[in-house]
Amino acid sequence: MKKQLLILTAALCVFSLTACGKKDENISMENSENPAQYTDNDSADNIVTNNQADGDKVVGPNMDGAESHADVSHATWGKIPEGLKEAKNPKYKIGDKVIINAAHDDDMQGSEGTIVGAYETTVYSISYVSTYDEELEENEKWFVREEIQPLGEKKLDVGSKVIIEADREEGMKGAEGVIDTVEETVVYMVDYIDKEGDPVKNYQWLKESELSPAK
Repeated sequence: MKKQLLILTAALCVFSLTACGKKDENISMENSENPAQYTDNDSADNIVTNNQADGDKVVGPNMDGAESHADVSHATWGKIPEGLKEAKNPKYKIGDKVIINAAHDDDMQGSEGTIVGAYETTVYSISYVSTYDEELEENEKWFVREEIQPLGEKKLDVGSKVIIEADREEGMKGAEGVIDTVEETVVYMVDYIDKEGDPVKNYQWLKESELSPAK
């Protein structure tokens, strides 16, 4: 009797192993017949993972969600050029409130500002070719004498060629330009709130004639 039970048990084990082997073989065959089934699923997961969330904005090389623009860096506003002298008796003193009557930048004209510096110098408007995008910047205002160097001639007058040393905007430093206007005057550095409500610090430069007292 025991012998018969052992034979029956062994037979059942063999049957089970054979069935498992066939099941694994069937699964293997299904996978080989549909190789893209799992690859497609993996790819879909990767797409979801690598995509940015809806609403994310990637613009230009900075990848910060804001468009790059050469004209808005203003990296060195507030840096006083070597040799620039403070005005001895300017019309507007440091701390005075003024109204800006110039439109060098968008949303500037009519803004109220505060004087943070006043300097005696010769001021120039200059047309130059940007080293950033090779675009012509015409009649750019303003450059003080201490921010430019003559190119091949010592006298700086209308039509003189110069090298710009200021780097308030991308493409400005090292650019070659031609002087459009020349004037000896007092220039001011000003803090102001533009028409959009954004603060602007150490704006360079505004001429005395471009300012009026705030009421």
